[in-house]
Amino acid sequence: MRSNLFVILLSLSLLPACQPESIDLEATENGVALVGNQLITTDDVLQRMEELAAYRVSRHFNEEQKKSLLLEMVHFALIAQKAIDEGFKLSEPANKKRLVRDYLRKSIDQNPRLTPRPEEIRKVYEERKLELDRIRASHILISAAKQTDTEARVLAESILKRLKAGEDFAVLAKQFSADEATASKGGDLGTFSRTRRFVPAFLEASFNLKKLNELSPLVKTQFGYHIIKLTEDHRGLKNNRQFLLRQLNNEKRRAAYQNMLTRLKETTPIKVNYARLQGVNLALGIEAKQESRK
Repeated sequence: MRSNLFVILLSLSLLPACQPESIDLEATENGVALVGNQLITTDDVLQRMEELAAYRVSRHFNEEQKKSLLLEMVHFALIAQKAIDEGFKLSEPANKKRLVRDYLRKSIDQNPRLTPRPEEIRKVYEERKLELDRIRASHILISAAKQTDTEARVLAESILKRLKAGEDFAVLAKQFSADEATASKGGDLGTFSRTRRFVPAFLEASFNLKKLNELSPLVKTQFGYHIIKLTEDHRGLKNNRQFLLRQLNNEKRRAAYQNMLTRLKETTPIKVNYARLQGVNLALGIEAKQESRK
């Protein structure tokens, strides 16, 4: 199963090649980070900002955004070096995109140990059953606001009898339902779980319906008398298995990725000079390029 966890990292296609000699970050003219012996410069940051600008409304990056961007580049450099250390080949010295993509795919995306086991899926389902089990239903509300309670009940009973005789639920909902929000939609309430903020009696009656198109008996609430019809049923582990598989798959791979970064940060010397980011913006980068052409 393909995860989209690494889209941001994989777009960081260009980083300088690893330097064999020791580097003093503060002694460099434009270094903003040193990952092992790999230097990241303001030019690298500008290039990455230029790439991202195509997908942003604004070309402006505030200080927090620049720090976050630099952190992404540090992470990318860590993983690229890890891949090389484990024998992955760097086909083009200046382009590490394929290297990182292949390494993450093998070590995380395609790692069978990270595939959720059936018992894990079942456990999560049982823990979250109330929110996961969903149904779709429609209702007709007969209100006693403009008539007596007895009159409302008698009308509701007559409508229920007509429905059981085969008349169209949506048509009767549009004609009789006092719920203005759903009447025009044939009484459709949409999909909901037991966590929905419905009146308890209404919610209980809805989930007591077991068969598609089954009608409830009259349900009395403070709003009047309801007739509920079950239109879709998404309850049970079978109906939630694929959703949980995707969710657990992403959670486990995200955790594995974070654990990888934590270990790499503990074993790789990293120095960052955030102060040098203050003068970095796309306008200066463009002016510098124009100046170099003169």
